Amino acid sequence: MRVSVVIPTIRKFGLLEFELPSLANQTMNKGDYEIVLVDDYHGREGEVKDFCRDVGLRLRYTRSKPASWRTNAPIGNARNTGLILADGELVVFIDDFTWVPPRFLETHYNFWKDTGMCLIAPAKAVEEIYRYRGVELTDKERETYERWGDDGDMGRYEMDNCPGGWLYTCNASAPLEKIVEVNGFWEIADCTREEDVLMGLALERAGVRFAFRKDPNATVQHLKHDLPHLDHVPGKYKKIDYEDLGWQEGRWQDRDVKGLIGPGKCGLDTPEDYIQLITRDVFDTQFPGSWALIERFKDNPDLRFNEEIGFDLGEMRRRRMEKAIRGEAMRW
Repeated sequence: MRVSVVIPTIRKFGLLEFELPSLANQTMNKGDYEIVLVDDYHGREGEVKDFCRDVGLRLRYTRSKPASWRTNAPIGNARNTGLILADGELVVFIDDFTWVPPRFLETHYNFWKDTGMCLIAPAKAVEEIYRYRGVELTDKERETYERWGDDGDMGRYEMDNCPGGWLYTCNASAPLEKIVEVNGFWEIADCTREEDVLMGLALERAGVRFAFRKDPNATVQHLKHDLPHLDHVPGKYKKIDYEDLGWQEGRWQDRDVKGLIGPGKCGLDTPEDYIQLITRDVFDTQFPGSWALIERFKDNPDLRFNEEIGFDLGEMRRRRMEKAIRGEAMRW
């Protein structure tokens, strides 16, 4: 298997309207890639499987494994779930709400094979409510796409051996072997939504090289998240008042910290200043927030992601393969 496309999603719209159709329209042979869909919008499994069967897409379908770290936005956890199931040499990460061009997978894979570097490419925001017909764009959509494509600003950022911290999971790829080596996404980083940046830094430390390219064949279109018709799972994200967070003190690595026990949550709707305090307190760092995680990573060259929560991606993959030999499926 050449490529595994890992897609986490919680939203109703887009998957069957244009994302999977665009992945079915690839120039790469369908036997050379698979879609690993971590779908937490319940109730459409049959419809998704029927579509993929009808168009000949290889599909691995699952829901997220239980989150091991407290967060209200467990996106790293979802992608780690997909990585347990993935079998491709190269993993391509995209978000939901995403349309990809026909040579998208071929471009990511061939770039890696030809240069030894992994590709990071643009994701262009499409902010109008567009209607897709199969994988064909309307005149207005195509006009928008071409206008963005002619924008020279992004081209100035093209770079070989660009920093690993540039990795963002709306359009990037990396070899599965190296992802397993760094033990997947650091799920603690779900707290600050920087799990992709830290993954890039870890892969860079493991010897992976990246390049940013403004290539129309690798550029995706990504719908704006807060459009009214793009429903996500009801109740998935909840507004949490400061007084209701419920954080309690606890012991972690022989220190008193907050945020590890109690009924509180942390995620998209937790007050930003409180996330800053939690991350600095947990990791005993100089800087708060995302910088606390980056500081801890930089100051600990032997740091292995997810040791704090007991998650081992390699072991989970071995367990999955053993179950497959016995004809069993992984259950979360």
